[in-house]
Amino acid sequence: HKLGLEVVAEGVEQSAQLQFLRKLGCNMVQGYYLSKPLPVTELAAMLALNLNDLY
Repeated sequence: HKLGLEVVAEGVEQSAQLQFLRKLGCNMVQGYYLSKPLPVTELAAMLALNLNDLY
């Protein structure tokens, strides 16, 4: 953050990890805790349902 960069955490698999990253001000996360890898059609459907608000 001090370098003006956004921080992305990869491999988030547990609620405790997500909470810790939120406290640190992490900009984005990805990992199995939020979703398994999806085909583009399933991803589009998920985003249409606003399930991306988990973070």
